[in-house]
Amino acid sequence: MKQPPSDRRDESGATGADVDLPRITGVLLILAGVAHLAVPTRLLDIAARVYHAVLKVEFDPLPEASNRVQVLGVGLIAAGAHLLYYGGLLPSSE
Repeated sequence: MKQPPSDRRDESGATGADVDLPRITGVLLILAGVAHLAVPTRLLDIAARVYHAVLKVEFDPLPEASNRVQVLGVGLIAAGAHLLYYGGLLPSSE
Protein backbone atom coordinates (compact mmCIF):
# COMPACT_ATOMS: atom_id res chain seq x y z
CA MET A 1 0.00 0.00 0.00
CA LYS A 2 1.27 3.45 -0.84
CA GLN A 3 2.34 5.59 2.11
CA PRO A 4 0.92 9.12 2.51
CA PRO A 5 3.31 11.90 1.53
CA SER A 6 5.53 13.35 4.22
CA ASP A 7 6.57 16.94 4.83
CA ARG A 8 10.21 16.10 4.12
CA ARG A 9 11.85 16.63 0.74
CA ASP A 10 12.35 13.57 -1.40
CA GLU A 11 15.20 12.87 -3.85
CA SER A 12 13.65 15.14 -6.50
CA GLY A 13 13.44 18.09 -4.09
CA ALA A 14 9.63 18.07 -3.98
CA THR A 15 7.97 18.71 -0.64
CA GLY A 16 4.99 16.86 0.79
CA ALA A 17 2.79 19.84 -0.12
CA ASP A 18 3.74 19.38 -3.80
CA VAL A 19 2.62 15.76 -3.62
CA ASP A 20 -0.72 16.71 -2.06
CA LEU A 21 -1.79 18.99 -4.92
CA PRO A 22 -3.07 16.15 -7.16
CA ARG A 23 -5.04 14.72 -4.24
CA ILE A 24 -6.62 18.09 -3.47
CA THR A 25 -7.46 18.42 -7.16
CA GLY A 26 -8.99 14.94 -7.02
CA VAL A 27 -11.28 15.94 -4.15
CA LEU A 28 -12.37 19.07 -6.02
CA LEU A 29 -13.10 17.03 -9.16
CA ILE A 30 -15.18 14.58 -7.14
CA LEU A 31 -17.17 17.42 -5.59
CA ALA A 32 -17.75 18.98 -9.02
CA GLY A 33 -18.82 15.58 -10.36
CA VAL A 34 -21.33 15.10 -7.56
CA ALA A 35 -22.77 18.55 -8.31
CA HIS A 36 -23.09 17.60 -11.99
CA LEU A 37 -24.96 14.44 -11.03
CA ALA A 38 -27.17 16.05 -8.38
CA VAL A 39 -28.28 19.31 -9.98
CA PRO A 40 -27.64 19.27 -13.75
CA THR A 41 -30.53 21.60 -14.64
CA ARG A 42 -29.39 24.16 -12.07
CA LEU A 43 -25.89 24.09 -13.56
CA LEU A 44 -27.37 24.63 -17.03
CA ASP A 45 -29.38 27.59 -15.69
CA ILE A 46 -26.21 29.10 -14.22
CA ALA A 47 -24.39 28.56 -17.52
CA ALA A 48 -27.20 30.32 -19.40
CA ARG A 49 -26.99 33.32 -17.07
CA VAL A 50 -23.21 33.53 -17.33
CA TYR A 51 -23.32 33.27 -21.12
CA HIS A 52 -25.88 36.08 -21.22
CA ALA A 53 -24.03 38.31 -18.75
CA VAL A 54 -20.47 37.79 -19.98
CA LEU A 55 -20.73 36.84 -23.64
CA LYS A 56 -24.00 38.62 -24.44
CA VAL A 57 -25.37 35.51 -26.19
CA GLU A 58 -28.41 33.37 -25.54
CA PHE A 59 -27.76 29.84 -24.31
CA ASP A 60 -30.72 27.54 -24.84
CA PRO A 61 -29.80 23.96 -23.88
CA LEU A 62 -31.54 21.08 -25.60
CA PRO A 63 -33.76 18.77 -23.51
CA GLU A 64 -31.11 16.01 -23.41
CA ALA A 65 -28.39 18.41 -22.19
CA SER A 66 -29.18 17.47 -18.60
CA ASN A 67 -28.20 13.85 -19.32
CA ARG A 68 -24.94 14.99 -20.89
CA VAL A 69 -24.12 17.08 -17.83
CA GLN A 70 -24.62 13.98 -15.68
CA VAL A 71 -22.34 11.91 -17.93
CA LEU A 72 -19.72 14.62 -17.52
CA GLY A 73 -20.21 14.28 -13.76
CA VAL A 74 -19.38 10.56 -13.93
CA GLY A 75 -16.17 11.41 -15.81
CA LEU A 76 -15.23 14.05 -13.25
CA ILE A 77 -15.76 11.59 -10.39
CA ALA A 78 -13.65 8.95 -12.15
CA ALA A 79 -10.81 11.39 -12.80
CA GLY A 80 -10.98 12.71 -9.25
CA ALA A 81 -10.96 9.22 -7.76
CA HIS A 82 -7.90 8.35 -9.83
CA LEU A 83 -6.01 11.42 -8.64
CA LEU A 84 -7.10 10.86 -5.06
CA TYR A 85 -6.02 7.22 -5.04
CA TYR A 86 -2.76 7.43 -7.01
CA GLY A 87 -1.71 10.97 -6.11
CA GLY A 88 -0.88 11.83 -9.73
CA LEU A 89 -1.68 11.17 -13.34
CA LEU A 90 0.39 8.00 -13.44
CA PRO A 91 0.75 5.49 -10.60
CA SER A 92 4.18 5.71 -8.99
CA SER A 93 6.52 2.74 -9.10
CA GLU A 94 7.04 2.84 -5.31
